[in-house]
Amino acid sequence: MRNEEKIPNLSHQLSENEDVICVTKNGVKVYVVVESKTKRKAAKKVSKVDGFHLLGLMDYIYKNKSSILDPVNGLSVYDCITCGYKQHLNSLNGNKMEANFRSVLEDEGITFLDEPYELSRVKKFDHFIEFNGEYYCIEQKQKDNHDHRKDIGEITAIKNFPDEYQGKKINKYIWFVSNDKGKTSNSASVNVLRGDEVFGLFFNDEAECERLYRKLLNKNKKKDVEAVFDLDSNYENKIEFLFRHCGKKPKEYKKFITNDDWMTCMKSLSKKNKFAEKFVETYNKLAEQ
Repeated sequence: MRNEEKIPNLSHQLSENEDVICVTKNGVKVYVVVESKTKRKAAKKVSKVDGFHLLGLMDYIYKNKSSILDPVNGLSVYDCITCGYKQHLNSLNGNKMEANFRSVLEDEGITFLDEPYELSRVKKFDHFIEFNGEYYCIEQKQKDNHDHRKDIGEITAIKNFPDEYQGKKINKYIWFVSNDKGKTSNSASVNVLRGDEVFGLFFNDEAECERLYRKLLNKNKKKDVEAVFDLDSNYENKIEFLFRHCGKKPKEYKKFITNDDWMTCMKSLSKKNKFAEKFVETYNKLAEQ
């Protein structure tokens, strides 16, 4: 029978799929190594591959490999990749927020138009809206935390943008989705909106503006991407996805396999070399066919 007494911590001597139990046999207590049911169940749960981030990470590394491996960096190769990819995703989130904003307003009957070509030659705004016989041009930004010396050209383009089109007034704005105050102000004669203020352009009720702003923020789904940085975890399914299920042909990975810098970066995320070695092995087998 099994003894329910406390088992000593022997984790440093075990593999990742093993546990220890205490068994009493003929009056003698014996510690036995067994397969971990808990860890086995956990392993099954992670069998699904996050293909979007796996492919995105591979492409990000390939495009930025020289910068990642630059010897002047103050971070390790691993940290350069993880920090850089997270920042990359945060930047991409701005595009999602633009689509979410449009979705929220279209649900309320607001009409978005394609910006006329002759206007877009001066500046292409993120949103071009027709409302109550006027046009509203909105440049959407996540946060007011940039060095705005870089934005002088954009501000100038907004100021030089026509004030009317085909007899209709044009209203021009920079909108920061975040409420946090930053460096931008109206002193540059550019209309600045923050947070739910943008909804006040189309709705008079303050409570309605707050509701729509909350609806927009609720569409901004957060995602934990830490798991994608451990390529050795679930590596066989990741390789299976890359070569059989993502739509890419094996030969499309040639530029990765034959690039030493990319392989160096990948190995920093495949510390036991399980993923890296299997990736090369699978590529070579399929390339021969």
